[in-house]
Amino acid sequence: MAACGCHSDWPVGGGHTAVVTDVGGLFTFGAGTEGQCGHGAREHRLRPQRVAAATGDAAVANGEEPTWGDESVLMAACGAYHTACCTDAGNVWTWGRARALGLGDGNDRLVPTLVEGLRGVRVAMVSCGARHSAAVCEQGGLFMWGSDEHGQIGIGGGVSTMVRPVLLGPMLDRYLAREDPPDGGIPGRGLGHRKVALVACGGFHTLAVDRQGALWAWGLGKSGQLGLGDRENRSSPARVDVDFGSAGPGMAFAGTSHSGAVTHSGNCFMWGLGEDGRLGTGDESMCL
Repeated sequence: MAACGCHSDWPVGGGHTAVVTDVGGLFTFGAGTEGQCGHGAREHRLRPQRVAAATGDAAVANGEEPTWGDESVLMAACGAYHTACCTDAGNVWTWGRARALGLGDGNDRLVPTLVEGLRGVRVAMVSCGARHSAAVCEQGGLFMWGSDEHGQIGIGGGVSTMVRPVLLGPMLDRYLAREDPPDGGIPGRGLGHRKVALVACGGFHTLAVDRQGALWAWGLGKSGQLGLGDRENRSSPARVDVDFGSAGPGMAFAGTSHSGAVTHSGNCFMWGLGEDGRLGTGDESMCL
């Protein structure tokens, strides 16, 4: 699989790519001024280069094969200035610009660093926006972190940035007995206890499909990219009230100013800014 962080209407930057091999190796190339390629320097990479996790730095220094220890990379996601990946051990690693890393501080990372706030959760997938990130765990919980200036984190507003993962999906069993969820975790106002199947981060908005087949959207909406019939922002998840047919959406995807979903029956729905024909509807009209 491959992921790209190069969207034309994002702020200047991005332009890097991450590729995961069939044996769990991770290669990156492209822009690296914020450390988003993960090779220990703020440099562009003109050719694919294998990425080593922080735990493998000593091996790299000794000229050995880069390693993630006993973990294999399952998938990777690229934001504008950061990158995230999850492994077969269920761990999440991030690197690049600090705001979207979920590591609890304001420091950039030039090599992959373990997100301690998700240790033991067993994450199944990750997604990156321009300045925010998301992870879905095997139990169906949705964790978000990063910039929330347009509500894209989905916690109801009131903060500018979440520096650690916050739980939006169902409160997992191991958290229910705790008065204070770890790392500032709070249940999402819109999703309630619904289990999440997948998440897709756009530039400044987020989409999620729950395990009942409902589609949810939140964040920046000025181009209609939320699919909620207006151009308003949403600071917490709102259900997209569209008739997708009996099959329902099986996946969702998001750009900076447009979004889409594919149903289990194979139909594709698009909405948002239609400029340059990006919705594929035959014209450049905006679809709310």
